[in-house]
Amino acid sequence: MKQDKLNTLNITGLLVLGGKSERFTQEKALAIYNQKTFLEIALEKMMKFCSHIILSVNNSNNSKDLLKVVSSIKSNSINSLEVIEDDVTIDANGPLKGILTCIHHIKTDTILVLPIDMPLISEIDISRLLEITTDNVICSYNINNKYLTNIFFSCKTYDLKITLSKIQLSKRNNIIDIYRLFPKVLLYKINALNCQFINVNHKKELINLKNYKYSNPVDKEIIMNIPLIDNDFGVLRNANQFANETTKWSIKHVRHQIYLHAKQSLSNNEFNEFISLIKKI
Repeated sequence: MKQDKLNTLNITGLLVLGGKSERFTQEKALAIYNQKTFLEIALEKMMKFCSHIILSVNNSNNSKDLLKVVSSIKSNSINSLEVIEDDVTIDANGPLKGILTCIHHIKTDTILVLPIDMPLISEIDISRLLEITTDNVICSYNINNKYLTNIFFSCKTYDLKITLSKIQLSKRNNIIDIYRLFPKVLLYKINALNCQFINVNHKKELINLKNYKYSNPVDKEIIMNIPLIDNDFGVLRNANQFANETTKWSIKHVRHQIYLHAKQSLSNNEFNEFISLIKKI
């Protein structure tokens, strides 16, 4: 499907700026590459596909400087652009907190999520995801059969809302849990590490960006019950390893919940006796 055939009026772009940029030592969105800020680079790409764009920021983002850049772009190019701060009452980590905060502001049928620190992602990469986005599927990239571009994905907004509800009910709190709980995951396979999906974490990496080469997908695959272990970094494993890790996590989670309930409900003596019994099982 060509870009001009995509229904841009029904797509919201969610640009995730919520990181603290501690390793980068300054606000990443304002970093300069090819004479443009990361924010300008990302917005210019998203505006080609999205009728509405949301910037997800946390309390540590340099709001005044960000708003200056946003204002200049908004006045020139797009009207439907808003900045939303993370809801501090939401129990989640990193970008997931931002997505949980912003999801109820999204009225379109489809959502495109993009991180601020991947300036080499192209319009073709974005278009490729959107053209395969359909019901019950989250679409992303599998890099070298090892890593997910976990904050760069597209899906139907309704499906994402359901998945986020499951995450909150299960007390999970990481971005990878979106992939774990989605009915299907459709991944484009990229056989290269040094490609356009590099995320910039340190200033020295800016210098090396010109050395990264564009890579096209070699294939795409649908994964049911995505095989991700519980390390929360998007590292792919085979199904057997995933099953073993999931079982271990489930047992650990249940034991932890029992422990918390006992701690709240029992006296100190009763609790100590309970723990002694549990250790014998």
